[in-house]
Amino acid sequence: MDIGSIMGANWALFGLMMAFGIGYNALIAWLEWRGWMEGFVSLAVAGGVGITLLLVGFIDAEAAFLVLLAFGFTGIPMIIGSIVRYMQRREHEQEGAR
Repeated sequence: MDIGSIMGANWALFGLMMAFGIGYNALIAWLEWRGWMEGFVSLAVAGGVGITLLLVGFIDAEAAFLVLLAFGFTGIPMIIGSIVRYMQRREHEQEGAR
C-alpha cells in the first residue's frame, strides 16, 4: 500500500489527527501557563503518542500495536527517569531553602 492510497482512504482520520494535535497543543500550553506541567512533560508526550497510535490503529491495528510496544520499551524508562530527575531537583531546591 503506497502513501497516496493510505492518505486518500483516510483523509478524515488524518484531519481528526490534525484537530487533535491543535487541541492538545492548546491544552498543554494552558497547563504550562498554569504551572501544572512542570516535571511531567514526558507524560504529556506519551499521552499524545498514545492517542496518535490509537488513531493509527484504525488504519493498521497490527502496525499500531507494534509501534506501541516499541515506544513502550523505549519510552517508559525515559518517563520514569524524567520524573525521578524532577523529584530529585525539587528535593534539592527544598533542601537549599531550609
